[in-house]
Amino acid sequence: MTQRELAAALQVNIKTVDNWENGRTSPRSSIGALEEVLGIRFDEPEPGSSLSPRLVDMIRRTLPPEDWDRVIRAIEEIVDGPTSPGAAARSLLAG
Repeated sequence: MTQRELAAALQVNIKTVDNWENGRTSPRSSIGALEEVLGIRFDEPEPGSSLSPRLVDMIRRTLPPEDWDRVIRAIEEIVDGPTSPGAAARSLLAG
C-alpha cells in the first residue's frame, strides 16, 4: 500500500502518513482506523516475540508508537541474550 492509498483510506493528508512513517509524529487519534485499514492489531504481540502479551501491551499503552519496536527489541535482547555485547543498551539509546 502506498502512502497515498493509506492517506486516502484514512482520510488524512499524505504528509501525515509520511510523518508517521518517519517518526516525526504518532498516529494516536488514528490507531483504530489504521488497525481496520491494515487488518492488524497494535495491542497484540509481534509474531515470534518472546515477551508476554501483557508486557507488550504495557509498552504500547505507556510509550509513543514510534518507540514500540525499539523498546520491544531491546527487552527481547535482554531476555533472550543480546546478539553482541551492549546490543540491548545501544538499541535503547538509539533514536
